[in-house]
Amino acid sequence: MVNEAALILPRRLALRILAAAQNAAPNRTAGVVGCDSDGPVAFMQLRNGAPQPETQVVHASGDIQAARFALDGRGLGLWAYVISHPAQAAEPKAEDFRASPYADAVHLVISLSTKGVLEMRAWQRIGAEPRERVLKIRD
Repeated sequence: MVNEAALILPRRLALRILAAAQNAAPNRTAGVVGCDSDGPVAFMQLRNGAPQPETQVVHASGDIQAARFALDGRGLGLWAYVISHPAQAAEPKAEDFRASPYADAVHLVISLSTKGVLEMRAWQRIGAEPRERVLKIRD
């Protein structure tokens, strides 16, 4: 078993990501987290153009390219892809990785179905299966 380093997410960025998911509820939302050489520094929410946004995520036309250009324009790389599950656990669905524009990236999956506490967990596809990564929130 490989001992992977924990993923570190600044608290202010984690709160911004969780707020975006909460504000989108009951719809699902998605976004990207950009990073510099010191780690994650920016979050960009993507529009959900799905016909049933409560259960699906379909990116609005041009959002993926615009996010990539915005990251590149700021000299940032992709740190993670974010998806929310308003009524389910913070675990990726099979289609989350299959439909993801960044299938090999870390996925931060947010659940709003917990009582009073939002949950965010990190997952990464290793081979064909998603595996959970240790995610730590730091000041």
